[in-house]
Amino acid sequence: MKHIKILQLILISVLLFLVGCSAVATGPVFTETKYYSSHVAPEDARIFIFRKSAGMNAAVRSTRVLLNGKSIGHCDIDGFVSFDVRQGEYIIAVDLPDTAGSCKIKVDAEAGEKYFFEVKPSDINVGAIVAGLFGGAAGAAAEDTITNSGLECGGAFSITPVENEYGERTILTLHLSD
Repeated sequence: MKHIKILQLILISVLLFLVGCSAVATGPVFTETKYYSSHVAPEDARIFIFRKSAGMNAAVRSTRVLLNGKSIGHCDIDGFVSFDVRQGEYIIAVDLPDTAGSCKIKVDAEAGEKYFFEVKPSDINVGAIVAGLFGGAAGAAAEDTITNSGLECGGAFSITPVENEYGERTILTLHLSD
């Protein structure tokens, strides 16, 4: 009986921790940002990365966004991040800081174009994510898979390209992750 009480206390503590870490985008809605009203410079491409509210795996935490291995920000629940790049080839990665694994995708950015990518919680076992949140070895046990671009995709989140029409329609109601 005493073990059940302790287990209940631990479960409640974990749930309160996860709720306290909830990362919902609070910036301006897309239509109130510079990305809605500005055009892409002729020599640049614009990249949009967005995340809708979905799933339970790591859904309460922000995903970190990396461009060619360097952190450029994060993407919260119901949020987006956007940036301009010069024409060229880039590797975009998303991960959950302090846990094992990341998901990478290659983009060959062409000048004057827009690219949309959707971030979703991956199908990794919830237990592995929870263990990873607390530094457990189980978080490191998540195996990477290979994306169709030949890059690894493992960890708490996945990133996939989406059609511009879908991306433009979806991002209208999302908030800037700041």
